[in-house]
Amino acid sequence: MTSEQFHSLLGELARVCGHADPEAFLVHRQLCIEGRQVVLEHNPRHGEDLLQVRMTVGDLPAGAAHLAGAMLDANFMGRGSCVLSLHPDADVVVATTLLRLSSTPTAQDLWQELQQMARACEAFWDSIATANA
Repeated sequence: MTSEQFHSLLGELARVCGHADPEAFLVHRQLCIEGRQVVLEHNPRHGEDLLQVRMTVGDLPAGAAHLAGAMLDANFMGRGSCVLSLHPDADVVVATTLLRLSSTPTAQDLWQELQQMARACEAFWDSIATANA
């Protein structure tokens, strides 16, 4: 996917998801899905057909340093498919993954995949928080 194709896909995605400010979305590539902040980045160094997705997972509760161990376990067990980290400016857990795009991605397909990722992040975070409460 070229930069132009990525820009075009983002324009379509802004329309499909009803983004309030499509121009800002094209510049910052940030949107909110089911209450989660999502940043999309296409970098040919990762691969022409890969899209990096960073999505907030949840807030790290005060006094919950023990969850850091669970996050590291999840990173190790996931073997790099999705990496959990803490946002540098806040105690917010962020999942970062590379999403492989089809040769002709549609905005509707991407939107549905991002929504599925948001639901999976919610279920995952709930399971970690519950297991480590």
